[in-house]
This record gives sequence, C-alpha cells and structure tokens, in this order.
Amino acid sequence: MIPLFPTLDPRYFFQPKQPSPTLPFPLNTERVRYYYFARNGIWEALQILKVQPGDEALMPAFTSGIEVDVVIAAGLTPIIYDLHEDFIPNYEDIKKKLSSRTKILYITHYLGFPQPLSEALAICKDNSLFLFEDVALGFLSSYEDGESLGSKGDVAIFCPRKTVPIPHGGLLVVNNQKLLTPANRQRHPSRYSTTRQLISLALRNMASSRNSRVQHAIGSWMGTRVVPHMNTILKRAGITNTECGGFEFDTTKTDWGMSAISKYLLPRFDYECIKRRHRENYLTLAASLSGIPELKVAFPILQAYTVPLDLMILTPRRDEITTQLQRQGIETSVLWPHYRSHEIGNASPFIKKVLHEHLVLPIHQDVTTSDTKTMAHAIRKICSS
Repeated sequence: MIPLFPTLDPRYFFQPKQPSPTLPFPLNTERVRYYYFARNGIWEALQILKVQPGDEALMPAFTSGIEVDVVIAAGLTPIIYDLHEDFIPNYEDIKKKLSSRTKILYITHYLGFPQPLSEALAICKDNSLFLFEDVALGFLSSYEDGESLGSKGDVAIFCPRKTVPIPHGGLLVVNNQKLLTPANRQRHPSRYSTTRQLISLALRNMASSRNSRVQHAIGSWMGTRVVPHMNTILKRAGITNTECGGFEFDTTKTDWGMSAISKYLLPRFDYECIKRRHRENYLTLAASLSGIPELKVAFPILQAYTVPLDLMILTPRRDEITTQLQRQGIETSVLWPHYRSHEIGNASPFIKKVLHEHLVLPIHQDVTTSDTKTMAHAIRKICSS
C-alpha cells in the first residue's frame, strides 16, 4: 500500500525533542495556539480580530467550504472571489468586490505553493483590512524571500497533521502584535477519537509498502477486520468518533484543544528530512508524468522555497485513474469532495473544471523513489489504454 498521508512509526515516540528555535514556523513562536481542528483556529481568529456580524470577508472560490461555514457561523458574510488559471487570486475581481463592510481578505496557499502577497498586502493597507492566511495545506513552505508561509498575514492557520503523523491538530498564529490574544479556554478533545486515530496511523504504517509481508498482513487484517468490529461495539455503547478530517463545522466543539499526544509528537520529527523528501518526490513524480495526453500537473514549477504537500494533476480521466490506482493499493484523493466546495466554486468556470478533474497524489516522506515510479507507470498505462 502507498498511503495518501504519512503513517506513524512507533520509533517517533522515542526521538528526542528538538529545541524550540530549530522547529519550523509557527512551532517556534510564542504566539501560536493549538487546536483539535484547524477550523477552530479560524473561529477563534475571528474573535481575536473583533469582526462584527454583517461584516464581509473576501474568500477564494476554490475552498473546502468549511472555512466559509465558520465565517457564516460567526455572523459574517463571505464574498467569493475568482482565481486565475494558475490558482493565483484574481486581484481585479477582489478590488471590484470591496465594500465599506469588507474587513478580511482571506488568502489560501494551495498545497504549499505560496501566493504572491504584495498586492494583497497593499489592498489590506489601503482599505484597513485584516489579511488572513490559510496555510492548512502549506506547513513547512516559504515565500520567495525566505520567510515562512503564514508569517505575513495578521493571522494564519495551519494543519500540521496533513504533513506529519499526529492524530489531529490545527494551529493559529497571531502575527499582528497589536491584536490581543486571550488565554485559551479549551477542553481536552475526545480521548477515544484521539486514540482511534493514533491506532489507525500505526496500523497503516504496518500495512505500508515499506514493511515485510508479515507486518503488512497483520496491519491490513487488524485495520479491515478487528478495528471495524471494535468500532461497532463501541458505537452501540454510545461512544462515537469525531473525525479530524470531516467536512462539517460543529460549534459545540470549537473549544476542543490539541491533545497532549499530538503536542508530544510535533517537536520530534526531522523536518529538514521531511522537506527534502517532499521536494524530491514531487520533482521525480512530476517529471515522470510529463507528456501524458489528457493530463496536466497543476503546479509544474517547483521553486526552491516551496515544500509541496501533494502533487495535484488535472485530467478528465480522474475517476478511471482513481479506481485503477486504488486496486493497486495506491491511495489518491481530491482536495475537497464535499458538496459545499461545488456549491461555492461552480460559479467560476475554471474552478468548476478543477473540482471535476483534479486528483491528488502522495509525495510525502514515507513515499520511496520506487513508489513514485510505480505510480507514474500505473498512470501512464491507464492513460495509454
């Protein structure tokens, strides 16, 4: 199996904790806040920014929909702006949609590829807006000037669980020193949900392509037979799991913080190695997919300062490729399959096309060079048939 996300090797628990100054942004700053969901960080950021019901937030058309729902739940009105075909904000469209009620410009850095912010910063300065950076897909990446992604906005959110194998975890960093950051009033998240996701990460590690056939068999058997049976028993007992990757915003869980186990693991990963492996795998896989008819790499140029989360392709044969790769044990995904993404993005011809054609391929630190060749070979074979 080639998993979509990195898996949890038990050896991580025994790695030494890295000194705070050597950790990546925003783990190395005191103005960072920890949550179970990244969306909880958006919710609290809106309280910190002191926006009022009826205020407007300019938000991109290519979205999960969750961040839009958080804004609506806070009483704000989301105003959706379009993107160019390189996924860069259409700043002319943004300027047209500015009003006296606009308070926030929300910028999303897709898959670690940094958005150009000079115009966004100028718009915010000229119109007294807050710049909100969404770096949920861009942890570890940087801008062209070397500064860490998410360090230029007034506030920024991150979702490190997409990059490193922790059971859950979102971050909010408050860069604007003028903003008051009250003490976190958080409760501990569901211990069952945390434990369940921790076990899932460990079992997926056993079932990955790197391990022996025996380990793979045990991990697969427990994951497909034992765990579902236990879940059924627990569900009957009234114990339910809260997925950290779901597509619903639950206002009753906005005070869920990050568990001690996620906080324990976060400073114990080799982030320089993770950065290197992501970049190497991206370059190898992108090169291997070049020239395939009806297939386009969404971000063909990898700059020296970019640490990509995944590799996204655009193809009208997405469903066919997904099915065939799944049969070979290769996990893929679409960024946002939820209906809300389509409701919001369908007004834009480009985003509508992307939502129907994009496919995300794994290039994380657990993926080997052999894995990238396997994926590329499989896709070439499918597209040539």
